[in-house]
Amino acid sequence: MTTTWNGAASNASTGSARVDFFSGVLRGTDEARIQTLINASYQEDSLHTLKIVAYIRDCRGGKGERQAARQALQWLAAHEPEALRHNLKHYVSVYGRFDDLLALVGTDVEALALQVYGDQLKEDLDNLQNEKPISLCAKWVPSENKSADKKMRINAKLSKSLGITSAQLRKTYLSPLRASLQLLERFMCAKEWDKIDFNRVPSVAMHIHGKQNHAFERHLKDTFQSWKDGLKTGESKVNASVLFPHQVVQQYYGKYNQVDPLLEAQWQVQLQKAREL
Repeated sequence: MTTTWNGAASNASTGSARVDFFSGVLRGTDEARIQTLINASYQEDSLHTLKIVAYIRDCRGGKGERQAARQALQWLAAHEPEALRHNLKHYVSVYGRFDDLLALVGTDVEALALQVYGDQLKEDLDNLQNEKPISLCAKWVPSENKSADKKMRINAKLSKSLGITSAQLRKTYLSPLRASLQLLERFMCAKEWDKIDFNRVPSVAMHIHGKQNHAFERHLKDTFQSWKDGLKTGESKVNASVLFPHQVVQQYYGKYNQVDPLLEAQWQVQLQKAREL
């Protein structure tokens, strides 16, 4: 037995290691606790445990917990590397992001993580040359000599895995792929605000920069307002698939004194997501 936050008596476990793992991993859960839960869950049912790891990471219908899921990946790399090898590419491309692979640098699965990175870059470059859609992989490769790269030397390792130099990695793969993606960060850093296509701004970026008195309103007030007006008529499109309902609703508790077309459009996406679950 244990006690709740309010001091009431409570069972210390649900009686199922899988349910304990499913319900017990939240934002801020201690890494040692995650390792204990996933270990017990995996012993009880390996397949269900792998599915729970995907659910913890999944930002579309799952918990969307990045750090906790990466710690679960590290446990799998240390204790069940073969199971992780069979599922890694699908995991990062469907449920997570390609920079989840960085959590595996320094583990027994590092070589495969680099291979997944490299294979996706080659596939994306081929698709780009044939005018086909590409993934966001290039976005999530740490830029050379930036903090993440200095810590893990990922550019050097990835270049070696591909059999090319770091300069070739940048010029042949990262630069053209990132240019094709029209990454918001590149336009903002270069102060090329007029090049931003609001219809293509990712969910979280719009959630951050689309708020009142934030970047878009400060630098492109008239253009941004015109785009928001278009949301009412369907002329504009908003991406909000990875937001959670509370992220939309909580903004109306701020300094809003009228209905905001952006928040209303983001909420409609939430409703559609719920219908599709």
